[in-house]
Amino acid sequence: MSFNLLSSFYLIGLAQGLLLLFAFLLKKPLTKPAIILSLLVFTITGGMWEGFVLTSQLYKIHPGIFGWFIATPFVIGPLLYAYTISLLEKRGLTIKFAIKHGAIAAIYFAFMLPYIIEDPQMKLVRLKAASELSLTEISIWNTVMILLRTAHWTFYMWLSHKIVTRYKRQWKQISSDNSLLKLNFLSALYWYFILIQVCILVMIMVKEYNRQILPMAIDNIAYLVLIIFLFAIGYWGLNNPGVLFDRLSDPIKTQGDVGLSPAVVNEVAQKLTAVLHEKEWYKNKALRLQHVADEIGFSTHIVSRVINEQFGMPFFDWVNGYRVNEAKKLLQGEESRNFTIERIAHQSGFNNKVSFYKQFRENVGCSPSEFRKKSIEL
Repeated sequence: MSFNLLSSFYLIGLAQGLLLLFAFLLKKPLTKPAIILSLLVFTITGGMWEGFVLTSQLYKIHPGIFGWFIATPFVIGPLLYAYTISLLEKRGLTIKFAIKHGAIAAIYFAFMLPYIIEDPQMKLVRLKAASELSLTEISIWNTVMILLRTAHWTFYMWLSHKIVTRYKRQWKQISSDNSLLKLNFLSALYWYFILIQVCILVMIMVKEYNRQILPMAIDNIAYLVLIIFLFAIGYWGLNNPGVLFDRLSDPIKTQGDVGLSPAVVNEVAQKLTAVLHEKEWYKNKALRLQHVADEIGFSTHIVSRVINEQFGMPFFDWVNGYRVNEAKKLLQGEESRNFTIERIAHQSGFNNKVSFYKQFRENVGCSPSEFRKKSIEL
């Protein structure tokens, strides 16, 4: 057994995975997203163990402990997809779902099981030989398996990203809660995974020009990506425990086309303007369509439709328009000249500086700091 830089990274990932696993399982109440996320972390941690056993050469002392998490690459994608569904969608996760999306992992594990439980000495010889092969020397079967694993990860990251994107688009119709922009972190994480997998695919496809690259090196790259993923989940979980573990609310369902008379449309529009402009409800960071609908006495469907038709934008953008205008006043005002950008963001109704900067730049075409500087120069 020997320690090196790579085995140290695996050990750190293993420790991080175990800490996260205990933290998730001890959370009360234990929600469905928390359970699935715990399974995902457990699976990734198992992959860290495999990497540590291999890179530290612990397998030479105890060959039997290596290989039990060999199907990890085919489990991570489906679990992440299941977690995204449990967090953002109403549909249930059935046995049929588990069989359908876990079939490849089960088949692969069953195929590899004879090699996992084979005679320890034979296993040592096989592992030693495999570690010394270059990409140009591995069998077509192994190349196909690497390609399949990479494509499998990419496919499930793409499916999960689609769900997040769809949810954010639907949510904009009913909520002005900018904390949901933090789902951009999850979406970015999916794209990060896809990019890494594409890079690995490129490495394999040009293997004729990379004769010194070992298959083990590709595995190490893949698992080091997972270590980063573990730390990212840990960071996101500490900052967004509600978003990470609790299923988010459903966007409203449309009720079909209901004819609205011009008088009703004008009445709703006037009441909406009164609530947002005169009562300054936009300063409520968690303002939702339901709150406004209850205040003016109309259904959420009618209110949403009037906002889209009369103001030409979803509820989210409409409310944030008021917030940006409020921020512009504060940035130009003498009394608020010494206010920090973060303070102005919160006083305008934004949850955080990041979402404020993003929305301000979209609406005004420059950052809040640049806008303030221009105002002072004028």
